[in-house]
Amino acid sequence: MKSKHFLLLFIFLIFFVNPLLSLESNVNNSSKNPIRANSLHIQSQTDGNYLIITTSLYEKSLEPLKLWKDQKGIDTTIITVEAIESDYSGEDIPEKIKNCIKDYHDNYDVEWVLLAGDNDDVPSRYAYAPENYPYDGNLVSCDSYYADLDNDWDLNDDSKYGYIGDDYDFIPEVYVGRLSANNEAQMRDLVNRILKYEREPTIGDWMEMALYAGSFIAFEEDWNNDGVTDLLEIDGNQYGNYLKDRLPENFSFVTLGETGGIKSTDYDYNKSISTSNLREAIQNGSTIGVIDGHGNPGGIYRMIWTEDVDGDGLFDWDGSPYEDGSPVDSVSYLDLWGTYMNKISPQEKLGVFFLLGCSNGQFDYFQDCLAEYFIKDSAIACIAGSYVTWAEDNWTARPEAGWYSQGLCTRFFDELLKYKRPGMALALAKEDYIYDRISSGLDPVEPGWENKTLKQFNLFGDPEIPIWLGKPKMLNASFTNQTSTTLCRIMAENQSIENATITVTIDGHIAFLGKTNNSGFIELPYTYQQVNDYIVTATKLGYVPFQTPKYTPNTGPSIPGFLPIIILLISMFSIASIIRKMRITEF
Repeated sequence: MKSKHFLLLFIFLIFFVNPLLSLESNVNNSSKNPIRANSLHIQSQTDGNYLIITTSLYEKSLEPLKLWKDQKGIDTTIITVEAIESDYSGEDIPEKIKNCIKDYHDNYDVEWVLLAGDNDDVPSRYAYAPENYPYDGNLVSCDSYYADLDNDWDLNDDSKYGYIGDDYDFIPEVYVGRLSANNEAQMRDLVNRILKYEREPTIGDWMEMALYAGSFIAFEEDWNNDGVTDLLEIDGNQYGNYLKDRLPENFSFVTLGETGGIKSTDYDYNKSISTSNLREAIQNGSTIGVIDGHGNPGGIYRMIWTEDVDGDGLFDWDGSPYEDGSPVDSVSYLDLWGTYMNKISPQEKLGVFFLLGCSNGQFDYFQDCLAEYFIKDSAIACIAGSYVTWAEDNWTARPEAGWYSQGLCTRFFDELLKYKRPGMALALAKEDYIYDRISSGLDPVEPGWENKTLKQFNLFGDPEIPIWLGKPKMLNASFTNQTSTTLCRIMAENQSIENATITVTIDGHIAFLGKTNNSGFIELPYTYQQVNDYIVTATKLGYVPFQTPKYTPNTGPSIPGFLPIIILLISMFSIASIIRKMRITEF
């Protein structure tokens, strides 16, 4: 009896414990040099690398974003403004930053640039944009300066960047966005929002919903008391109706129109425009949003016509408003939304918002502007102008909603629906604007307004983040043991996914990068035991990514996941039981 028990114990140790020890040994040996693996197993590099420019204060907070970009196959670098100041030449910090971006674009294929910090941290370029409005100054914050790498915005050295005699255009070499934070906690939260939005979206109808909230910008006006219209009505709800007609067929929409005061909107609307209805619409979620009204850095407002003195249905002035004329009739301004209001927090249903109010994007303001407020609460990305914005009364007679802010907004969403990335959409919208205006032969009434529009509208948010414009399918992966390698297959709803980007992360380094073939397969140069300890990431535009540090292979004799630990515990109890029986037999 005693010898039989020892024989059973020996057999158990050989067949159960030894493979576990062997498995542990194989995994540990394979991960000793992940950096060398990184140099050996990059099958194909995707186009368009990523540069994050920030300060030393935020550098650590941005590491998770860098890792995620790397895991998507986008080689990402973080560089601080402090390092740029010491390593690059230039007349001032913005010029040094631009020279750094050009270096990384020319030598490291950078296509995306994130300015991670407020204006005091990563300064914008103050571009020269004079026009006939006397209360706004001649300078605007212009992050598009960093996108134009082929031209000298101060060619004549007069310190008026982007003015007469300078060399500049709006054809981008890189796509730029700004992630504006006031402290480390805010920057970490902004990064986490990006990662959550992209990796774990709240899938629902909101992904196919558009929100258009439009107040009056101007009423039909008479400037010299002759009963003749000098300015046509500009109704933001009319513009919202124009935009909704350009939506894809899978989209639904909500329009909010003005119903207060002497003059109500003449166009279709779902609900009256108000703070409560806007809050409800944002809480319900929409992937596209446009808010049109008067504004300042901290808010956007409704304009209500409250008094028509002569009852003629024209809003009367005693002279041109551009020549010190004053209104005869009366209006009231009602709060629509502002940074001082309670946050909306729309339960991770974050959209891309275009704010058309004046100064809604003035991020050199002493506190957060409305666009900064939106990306910290209600939006994944936001576009807004840094100072006074301009609208055109006769925009319906122009192609693509004409010129100025409406024309840029229209072209932005056209490009977003094509390419799904906000940084690319804004840059190409500006390029398209110039092309359309020149090819149409229709010059703007005020060229200074156009110049200001193109320079001052900036993107708040990650320029590269893919925007959900429909309910996505989820990628999933299966793994098959091939002795020394692992065959990975990527599918979504039982359909093979070709050209998906696959990376393997080992100890924070990208050790492998490749693409699936037309059957959704890719061979990973690791055993399935090794892959079990690594992070496998699969991404493709329009799909929810797949990522896991652990998996269960579908074939082979391996012991995956936590099963070895469970078996080891069982084995310990079994050994103890055998020993007890041996002792009983001996007694």
